[in-house]
Amino acid sequence: MLYEIQSKVGGAEIFEPFMPAYFSHFQFHSLSTEDFKDYLYKWFTEKHGIEIQQKLDSVEWDKWLYGKGMPPVTPKFDMSLATPAYKLAEKWTKAVENNVNPEDLDVSKDDLKGWFAGQICVFLETLDDLSTPLSDKYISHMDSVYSFSTSKNAEIISRFYTIAMRGKWEKIYQPVADWLGTVGRMKFVRPGYRGLNEVDRELAVATFRKYEGFYHPICRGLVKKDLKLD
Repeated sequence: MLYEIQSKVGGAEIFEPFMPAYFSHFQFHSLSTEDFKDYLYKWFTEKHGIEIQQKLDSVEWDKWLYGKGMPPVTPKFDMSLATPAYKLAEKWTKAVENNVNPEDLDVSKDDLKGWFAGQICVFLETLDDLSTPLSDKYISHMDSVYSFSTSKNAEIISRFYTIAMRGKWEKIYQPVADWLGTVGRMKFVRPGYRGLNEVDRELAVATFRKYEGFYHPICRGLVKKDLKLD
């Protein structure tokens, strides 16, 4: 919906300044959908004149806010950053399907040259969506080429660890356990413990017992449920 609004008002250059203003205006407050919409109209008309109201009116608000399913809108997303990630994932996927020796794959660290972290995440997420996980021999070779396991970016390493555990790459189990003692965000902690629990429950439980005092109470309670420790 936000992308649709952005498209209607004239693109990212016009829309993006609205976001910090919105967060600043409503910080520490609850708001309703109508509060959001009223402020949207007020901000844009003050910044760009009353004529922009017509553009906002062209958004099919009732369908977006109260209808069922997605409105009949097909945004024209720029895929120029995502496409290389999908293509590289396809290369690895085909190698797995054809049982190609990982050492024979035409891949190198230059595959990721100039990539943003988000592109790497798309690549890893695409591989994680495969119905058949990558086996440990492919994961091991992937790490030797791209060095994901030494990344300092939590978004990247979390996704790589998920793939590695699905593929039962035993070498990564202890590094995952050690990493779980350094991160507190639930989006990383819960998937990490779930994956570790699937491949090495004893290590998962021992790791949680070691670090449980480090986590926020809500996170700690949910991981306990995930590990069935209640």
